[in-house]
Amino acid sequence: MTSDPQGKPVATGSGCLRSPTSRQLLALLLIGCLSLAALTFWHILDTHRHHSAQAQLNAANLSSTLLNQAELAIVRARTILFGFSERLLNDGINERSLQRLQNVARGQVGEYAEIHDLFVLDQHGRRLISARQTEQSADHSDREYFRQHRAHTDTAIHIGLPLLDESGSRWFIPVSRRVVDQAGEFAGVVVIALEVQAFLDYYRSLHLPPNSVVTLRRTDGSVLTHWPLAASSMGSTLNDAAQQLVSRRLREAVVTQRAPEEDARQIVSFHASDAQPIYLTVSLDERLALAQWNRQTGSLLLSLLLALAVIAVLGRKLLASLRARDAAEENLRLAYDNLCKTNQSLTMLASQDGLTGLANRRHFDQMLERQFARATHLQEPISLILIDVDNFKNFNDTFGHQQGDDCLRRIGDCLRQHLHRPADLAARYGGEELAILLPNTDEAGAATVAESVRDAIYADNIANPDSPHGRVTLSIGVAGGIPSSRCPTALALLQQADQALYQAKRSGKNRVAGAEPAAH
Repeated sequence: MTSDPQGKPVATGSGCLRSPTSRQLLALLLIGCLSLAALTFWHILDTHRHHSAQAQLNAANLSSTLLNQAELAIVRARTILFGFSERLLNDGINERSLQRLQNVARGQVGEYAEIHDLFVLDQHGRRLISARQTEQSADHSDREYFRQHRAHTDTAIHIGLPLLDESGSRWFIPVSRRVVDQAGEFAGVVVIALEVQAFLDYYRSLHLPPNSVVTLRRTDGSVLTHWPLAASSMGSTLNDAAQQLVSRRLREAVVTQRAPEEDARQIVSFHASDAQPIYLTVSLDERLALAQWNRQTGSLLLSLLLALAVIAVLGRKLLASLRARDAAEENLRLAYDNLCKTNQSLTMLASQDGLTGLANRRHFDQMLERQFARATHLQEPISLILIDVDNFKNFNDTFGHQQGDDCLRRIGDCLRQHLHRPADLAARYGGEELAILLPNTDEAGAATVAESVRDAIYADNIANPDSPHGRVTLSIGVAGGIPSSRCPTALALLQQADQALYQAKRSGKNRVAGAEPAAH
């Protein structure tokens, strides 16, 4: 618009844009475009946060699963090592006892895929027996684990540095224990060689994402397994971010960091074992972990550009476009809600035993420590009940594992029916052993609950012909009270309940036994 000589306005060809309707339409288009762009970028940022959190959760779950597999292999090895060392202590190291152990060693190697070999060394490092029947005269006195046991008098298991077998083609992790004679003197070492390839095969079976790196280490940073296998890394000591977390006594963490010597970022999940001197890290390529988000973002940005072009050219379709966008956002919100519910379900499943539906061992251990600390602080009583199914191995042998599983489920249902407070916790402790944690309950109250459980299972009359009672029965150990010098830790309470359980088994089974007072 211009002015005439008198200063009055005169319309030009573009004057139609000055009309209120045009201005309103232009303003509406601008507001719509800006709002759509803002909402789209907000959604991109929000989904990025969600996908990043999900990727970190996946990494944490993966590292926890892989660590559990390593812990299980070491626990199996420890059990076998304790059995062998005790036999050698009781029977002595002689030709007859070694021959018996030779046969047992072959059976153990054949039973567990991760056990590469099982052998016994004398006090000079010479191999006495071997499940693989390799050269008996081989000298192991220069091995790190042999020097460790020869120099230290404790009989705890030792996880050694990974070694190559005699063929030089297969890596194994030596898990060993010191052998002493009846005079308490060093008599040799019993060693289980865990097959590194078995760990790698397990990692492969999980179909890990491309560029994933899995590292199992000792707490001193020494590498025990590395996926993908890198011979140069085996046994080497790393001092990286994960090792710094160990030095700070952290048990688990997830961090995002730049990959060494690479222009890429990694999601690194760290989990340290509560029971073994090991920890495990899983590194995932952040670009691959967020690949779905990248694809969604690209599609969303392309959709935004197309939508803006359509809005600019066809303003009349603004309302229809907005309605379509609102519907798309509603679908995304519903999908997000469903994903959150799924995550909550997965979190709940991670704390449950898959067979009985009770709490699993890991959740039970966490709650025992937490409730015992609370009882110590408040000086309130806390009680623990340990339950063992009598003659359960024979029951399994007679009726099969399917019936055995059904039996454990019925016992688990019985335990739940006898717990009436939110803080009470029933858990599957391991195998046919179950546990009940009763906060703010003294030993007498716990014994009453234990008797009720025992009576209920007895009345359930689950047939077991190998039992003297002709039915499934329970042996139960009870320990409890206010934390004190007699029971200063959760572990002490657990040990007292275990001793009481042993007393119940030794006294004839199908009974409840309480913890005996400690001698003063």
